[in-house]
Amino acid sequence: ADALHAKAALLQKVLSDAGVGAELVEADDQVGGGSVPMQLLDAYAVAIELDGISPERLEKHMRLGEPPIIGRIDHARYLLHMRTIAESEFDTIEKAIAEAMA
Repeated sequence: ADALHAKAALLQKVLSDAGVGAELVEADDQVGGGSVPMQLLDAYAVAIELDGISPERLEKHMRLGEPPIIGRIDHARYLLHMRTIAESEFDTIEKAIAEAMA
């Protein structure tokens, strides 16, 4: 969990430095859907501040981009979970979000 928190803080900073509002949030990750559907892992995500864009529109833009970026909508927020994102992808994520917000 500490490594995920540090990675989320770094992505939040990268996005903030690029002018994209983002918030580090606690999240739960599910352990495989079929084998143990009720077991959750403590995790962290970055919630993107939706400056006039719907979470559904941002999610679609990110998913249909090249490369596709898969986030999750939770309580009207677009979340990027740190367990599935490598630091080498942060610049790609920042550019895709900036493009979607333009």
